Amino acid sequence: MEIIISNALERLNQLSRGARSIQAAVAYWTMPSAMLDPAFVRAIAHPDGFLCCDIHGPTSIDCLLDLKSTRANVYLHLYQLVGKNDVPDAKGMPDNLMHSKVYVFDDGSNTVQVWVGSHNATSRAMLGINFECAVLTSMDKSSSAYHQVIQHLQAIRRASTPFNLDHVGWYRSLQGGWGSDPFIEALDNSNTAVPKGTEIGIFGNIPVDHQQLRRVGKRLYLALTNPATEKETFYQAEITQSGVINGGLRFGDRRFALRFTPQVPTLGNISQVTSEVVRQSRYFVTLKIGDPLPGSTVVVEAPPQEVWTDLSDEEYFQQIRGELNPTQTETTSQRRRPRYRVQGPMQYVAVQQMVSEESLRKAKAFQESTMLDKMMLLDHPLIRKRIILK
Repeated sequence: MEIIISNALERLNQLSRGARSIQAAVAYWTMPSAMLDPAFVRAIAHPDGFLCCDIHGPTSIDCLLDLKSTRANVYLHLYQLVGKNDVPDAKGMPDNLMHSKVYVFDDGSNTVQVWVGSHNATSRAMLGINFECAVLTSMDKSSSAYHQVIQHLQAIRRASTPFNLDHVGWYRSLQGGWGSDPFIEALDNSNTAVPKGTEIGIFGNIPVDHQQLRRVGKRLYLALTNPATEKETFYQAEITQSGVINGGLRFGDRRFALRFTPQVPTLGNISQVTSEVVRQSRYFVTLKIGDPLPGSTVVVEAPPQEVWTDLSDEEYFQQIRGELNPTQTETTSQRRRPRYRVQGPMQYVAVQQMVSEESLRKAKAFQESTMLDKMMLLDHPLIRKRIILK
């Protein structure tokens, strides 16, 4: 038996190189294929291999899309819990049903390596930033422990949906937007384009803004509107710096926007970041500007969308276990009813019809509102989820 506390990613890649197939269920997946040994991808693409992940954030649809594009066997668990949580103050935490972190490395012999632990497939977990722990154990395929692990993984796979390359927009909608992307909206009084490679700053004191912008490397879009012409220009952008201001920091001259009230900020011209700005700010973010989107690009607001439907907990658990035998049925009926219900996604065709008609109609209606209308909002979010129509 081996305890894995540090170097988890390195150990995962080592085990992958010795495996013919890998069966795995990992709740959250944000690791790009470039971080993984090619042997891992080959092993989950084996006829006996698979990877199951939960749909909820921070799982990255793009990272799973990358894996699936290599013909790997990728599955998504598309259910969520609704109702009371066991923890009364769990506000903001996703209600998930699939939270396992299990790998079975099979080299074709009578012995397998089984990894069970706390690591999600995220950089914070696999590179040692978090405090994580896993147990790696050798098991004989004839052992009861091996059969229990395999039954657990098979149950998760039965309750999951094979990743479909044609349904990526749908998966993103289940995470909160129909193929939507985050856009920072700001005013810009200048009449000149922002050159590629320009670094601009955002200084503010609203906690939710920094929470959305604190991940360095996050890619998003910057939407700049000239208030005189109402013309909106879109740029690709990436967060290169993000941090909390506790005093003592100094910044060079730059273009920056201030966000001290929940209203549309204005991007100023190049100027000094004064000590007063630093004093009022609780965070700073640096955005590196990329390519502008073509002038013909149409971007609309991503409206709230109801893409889940109710499902009884009996239906869900029956799907996991298969046909219930009389003993199981009796035990289930005698057990106290759980304090939640289960939701599953709507049929993809229904979602397509809803988005292409009603939801996009509402989205376009928002786009027709003027910047003056947006500026009059007392609570304008810094980041909006918007859809790029191509």
